[in-house]
Amino acid sequence: MKSSKGFTLVELLVTMALVSLMLTLATYSFNQYSSFWAKELGDFDNVTADAKFISLMDKAISNALPYFVENNKNELGGYFLGRDEGFTFVTTAPIFSSDSYDAVVRILKEQINGAEYLVYEEAPLNQIKLSSYKQELDFKFRVVLFSANSIAFSYYGAESIESKYLVDEMEVPVKKWYKDYDGEKTKLSPEKLAININETRFEWSLATESQEMWGMSNYYAEE
Repeated sequence: MKSSKGFTLVELLVTMALVSLMLTLATYSFNQYSSFWAKELGDFDNVTADAKFISLMDKAISNALPYFVENNKNELGGYFLGRDEGFTFVTTAPIFSSDSYDAVVRILKEQINGAEYLVYEEAPLNQIKLSSYKQELDFKFRVVLFSANSIAFSYYGAESIESKYLVDEMEVPVKKWYKDYDGEKTKLSPEKLAININETRFEWSLATESQEMWGMSNYYAEE
């Protein structure tokens, strides 16, 4: 009768060491995969959120309103201010405010931790009547979008209300792209605006006041 032979102590220790090593490698691999997946998922969520806000920002710009307010001389002008650092306008399609209310929006570039970011800010007009350029507004909503190597703004339109409308019938109003466009000075809003992000140009055509609308505005201003 043969006697059964079990594992020796050395064989048992070697087996336990191998199993322990395999568990350690499996745990490390799982942790690495979990970290990678969490990062990829986080990046995906960030990209999705940026895409959503960019789409809504596009809608807000596309629905910019040629809004008129008074300066300190009781003269009417377009509520639009375009500068190298960004622009301010009134929209009928704000991102955060109720669909039934307009809002003043600022889209600008900011230096944050050494990088240049595109920023969206919004001041609802649901309880405010916008009537002057100097009016204090509460920009209660703010979203920092993506960073870029370069962000630049430009604006297209006539240099003044006079050069656009008070010209001879044979003349063609002079319109061009500007780096600055101040509605208080031109008494207009631009007809187009563009944002250059890195090497890509995004351009919008904006609603403009009609000549009849300007005449009506002058009439009410005189009243």
